[in-house]
Amino acid sequence: MVKDYIDWVTMEAKGYLVLDADTRKWFIENIAPSMFALRHPRRLGNLAPSEAHALIDECQRIIEEDEGNFDANFKLGVAAWRVGNFYKANASFYKAVQIKPDSLDAVYNAAISSFKIGNKKKAMDLWRTYLSIDRSSFWTLRVQKFLSTTK
Repeated sequence: MVKDYIDWVTMEAKGYLVLDADTRKWFIENIAPSMFALRHPRRLGNLAPSEAHALIDECQRIIEEDEGNFDANFKLGVAAWRVGNFYKANASFYKAVQIKPDSLDAVYNAAISSFKIGNKKKAMDLWRTYLSIDRSSFWTLRVQKFLSTTK
């Protein structure tokens, strides 16, 4: 199990398929983030609703002063997602992508949030952008799966 886990976090995370199909399936079902999980720094992962609302207020104040602040736009997207405001999350992630087009996390989250609000064309365009930046990782495999199953 330890060897498989090491292979999972080192090789499979980079897109190399080194585990057998059953072991990979187990890791995907039990360890990997869900298909619709946002990509974000761990510290933003478990925001309580009150923390998310406070972060939204803080980020909006920052953005009023500096519209081009990538971190504030990105964090606003995560916080808005946490409280179920998917349209605000999408707008914030999309703005973050415009500010920093090579941010894998922002592009992925903009795609997921676009898909969530029903804008599949925009999601597919963003997933293609993601693949042009990240050609080999666990997330690349996820994006390829989205593209192959979404019409």
